[in-house]
Amino acid sequence: MDCSSADLGEGNLSAFQQIAASGLGCAAHDIGLDIGTTDNTNSWSTNASRSVVVTGNAVAKAARQLAVRIDAGENGVLEETAHFAPDFPEKLTLGAPHVGYSYGIQAVRIALDTATANVTIEEVETWLDAGTVINPDGVTGRSKAVWRRGWALPE
Repeated sequence: MDCSSADLGEGNLSAFQQIAASGLGCAAHDIGLDIGTTDNTNSWSTNASRSVVVTGNAVAKAARQLAVRIDAGENGVLEETAHFAPDFPEKLTLGAPHVGYSYGIQAVRIALDTATANVTIEEVETWLDAGTVINPDGVTGRSKAVWRRGWALPE
């Protein structure tokens, strides 16, 4: 499998192997991976979930096309190319150039001193809908983040 999508430690390349293996009915370690460059393929911006959604869907499509050919009895060196671009019903501009591919909620508990109008954040919980999980190890630690008073907030 040739792929020009970068992996900055998010596990994208492993996810692509898992997606291809699922479509071809084999183990992920059976999928060879050749990392290309952006000189020959444009995968747009590459970061974690967005890459798995966009590039992963292209990998799944190519794997399905290849599986059909294999099931038809073709053998030898086989090649398939696929493209995927998300189709949004309306133009999304918030957060450009990255649009959202997941949904979540965030709850914040505060303490308000009505005499001074000082607000203290006591707890923040973030809950994300991970959607279809390709690599469970990549979700661990991302599915629920909790901050409680006394912990340092990330800068």
